[in-house]
Amino acid sequence: MKASRGCAAVVCACLAFSGLPVPAAALETSPIFRLDASGGRMFFHDYSGENDTTMGSADWLFGDGIKLSDQDALLPSLNGQYSHSSQVNQIGGGGTLVTQALDDAAGLRWIHSFGAWAVKPNASYKSELATINSQESLGAGIFDFGQESAGAELEWTGQGAVKSVRQDFSVSNTDYYHYQPGRSPLFGTELLSNGRDLNFVSYGYTAAADFAFWAGGLLSASAGGSYLDYGDQKVVEGDTGAKTFSLTGSARQDWMGNAVVSVSQKLPGNPAGLPISGQASLSLGYTALRSNQNDVDNFQSNSSVFKFSPNYYSYDEFSAGPLLNLVIAGKLRLSFSYNFSRRDYLGRPVQDGAGRYLGGKVYTDTHTLSFSAGYPVLLPGLSAQVSGGYVSSSSNMAFESFYLYNYSYPYAFAGLSYAL
Repeated sequence: MKASRGCAAVVCACLAFSGLPVPAAALETSPIFRLDASGGRMFFHDYSGENDTTMGSADWLFGDGIKLSDQDALLPSLNGQYSHSSQVNQIGGGGTLVTQALDDAAGLRWIHSFGAWAVKPNASYKSELATINSQESLGAGIFDFGQESAGAELEWTGQGAVKSVRQDFSVSNTDYYHYQPGRSPLFGTELLSNGRDLNFVSYGYTAAADFAFWAGGLLSASAGGSYLDYGDQKVVEGDTGAKTFSLTGSARQDWMGNAVVSVSQKLPGNPAGLPISGQASLSLGYTALRSNQNDVDNFQSNSSVFKFSPNYYSYDEFSAGPLLNLVIAGKLRLSFSYNFSRRDYLGRPVQDGAGRYLGGKVYTDTHTLSFSAGYPVLLPGLSAQVSGGYVSSSSNMAFESFYLYNYSYPYAFAGLSYAL
C-alpha cells in the first residue's frame, strides 16, 4: 500500500511538473511484471588458476504504461538484478573481478506525441552494490555507487523506408560513495589521492535511425558522444628519470565517441514446411575514448620500478558479431550470439608478469559466445530457461596484480521466468 501511494505521488508530481491536468476518472493503465531466477556453474580461469563456483542470479521488472490522453503517457518502472558469480567489470583503469552485484533502478518517462513526432523526457536513479572479495559484505563495497540521470529523446516516426529518426540528450551524476584510497585495489597514483577520484558527471548526445529498404529487413545506425568530467580527480604529471610526480590543478576530462551499425533480416516462415520463424542480425561497432589523464606507477608494480605513462587511459575499440533468434512451433525460443572485440590502448605500456616495463602498447581481444532457450511450462506466463556460453579475453599484458587482462570462463544456467 505504501509503495502504491509512493508511485501515485511520483505520477502526480510529474503531471504537475508537465502542466497536464490529473484526470479525476480512473487512468488507463497497462502494467507489466517479469521475474527471472536461475542458478548454475562457472569455471573461471585467470593468472591465479581455476575457480569452480556455483552461481545464482535473479532479475525483475515492474512497470506500467499510464495513458493520460491520446497524446500523453507516463511510463514508471522499477527494475533490478542480483548476481552471485565471478564477473569482470571495468572499474578505474581496467578489469576488476566482482563476486556479487545488486543493481536497482527506478525511472519515469513521459511521452508526448504530436503528429509524427514525439518528445520523451525522462529521469532515473540507479544503485549498484558490489563486492570484490569474501571480506566485503553487500552494501559496504568499496565500489558501490549511485547514479542520478535525466534526459530527453526526440523521435520522428516515418511511414516509408525511413522508419524512425531519434536524438537523445542526457546528463548523469555518478557517486562512488564508499571509495577509500587507503583500501583501494586500483592501479595508479592518480586514482589514490582522495575518496572522490572515481566520481564523474557525464553529458551525452546520441543520434539514431532505422531504415527498411527491403522486405523483412532493417538497417539501424547510431552515433554519439559523451563528455565525462572527473572534477575531483586531478591530472598527474611525472618524470620517470627523476622519479618524481605531482598532481596538477587541472581535473581529468574524458571524451567518448561511439558508432554502431546493424543489419537484421526476418527469416522465411516455415522453411521446408517446418514450424520455424526467426530473425538474424549482424552488428558492427566502434568506440573511442580520449582522456587527458596520465598514469604514475609509484613503485606499485615492482619495488624497483617508477614509471610515468602519458595518455594511459585512451583507447580505440572495434566490435562485431552475429545474433540469431528462432521460435519453433510457436513455443520454443532459441537465441545464439557471438561477439568479438579488440581494444587498443594508445599510451598504456606492456609489462611482464613481474611488473617490468617492455616495449609496445597494450591490446586485448575478447570473444563472447552465448546461447539461451525458453519453453512455456505449467502456468500462463511461466517458462523454463537454460542459458550458457563462453567468454575469453587475451592480451599482451602479463602483469595482472591490479587489473585482469587474460581470463576465460564457460558457464551454464537453468531456471524459471515469469512474465505478466
